[in-house]
Amino acid sequence: MSVAGRGIERLGLIAVAASLVLPAALQARVQEPDWPRHELPPLMEESREIAIALSAAPPHISESAAVWVLRRGGFHKVREGANGFTCMVDRYWAQAIEPICFNPEASATILPVLLMREELRENGSSLEEIDSAIEVGFARGEFRVPDRFAVGYMLSSAQNIYSDTGTHHGSWVPHIMVFVPYLTRAEVGGRGVFRPGRWD
Repeated sequence: MSVAGRGIERLGLIAVAASLVLPAALQARVQEPDWPRHELPPLMEESREIAIALSAAPPHISESAAVWVLRRGGFHKVREGANGFTCMVDRYWAQAIEPICFNPEASATILPVLLMREELRENGSSLEEIDSAIEVGFARGEFRVPDRFAVGYMLSSAQNIYSDTGTHHGSWVPHIMVFVPYLTRAEVGGRGVFRPGRWD
């Protein structure tokens, strides 16, 4: 599961996956990725993509959230929001379906990186070029890490999840992503569980 490019790891942003149920079944379904991450994901029917995006969060959140959908060239906003939340289907791996709804702080900090990452990929940039552009964006102040509670809801049953290394897991458990700046693996006792920024 990934939200931006690998270059962001050096900025110290960790996203902790807080599962709502135990992920024991996750271990049973593992296979190698069928599609490289740099290839463009196929587009979905827009009405289906919107419905999947909105399924990422509880209805009292998603019903007033902004919605972005993927078109050739990048993500496009198709609905304005009224509560500061943003819902979309991330496509970090080409075959992945990662419905996520960001709270206001994550919408202001995580979402812009994701939007630029996808625009660059759609326009033919390499993974290295994308990583470099993200780092430059932070250095110039175009992006910032969260300074308040930042979270992404990932409660949808429509997930088709790949790990950061491209291992296919299919539909994972309902969970939320808590984005924590400048947190290290050692501080949370993580070893392959808490992945830096979900970026790599």
